[in-house]
Amino acid sequence: LIPSLVWRGTDFSYLTKMKPALRKPDFEKDVKGKMNRRIEEKESAVRAIRKSYNSLIPRWKGVVWTAQAELEARKSKEEGSIPWANIKFA
Repeated sequence: LIPSLVWRGTDFSYLTKMKPALRKPDFEKDVKGKMNRRIEEKESAVRAIRKSYNSLIPRWKGVVWTAQAELEARKSKEEGSIPWANIKFA
């Protein structure tokens, strides 16, 4: 067995009514203007979106965790390393 977290759930529309500050990410606002051109593009994008993490709806928080886990797996020196999280849109 390989320990990993996989989720294919959904966010219900009531979440934005209960927590109106939660939102989907906006590429222009959350990523594009905050990227560091001195590091690899995907890592820079993940770092940028993590700055908006607390304002994201749970589904998008899962996408951020997945991107982070993919970066960690890619950087791992272990052969066959896979991401510890896979919480993408189904």
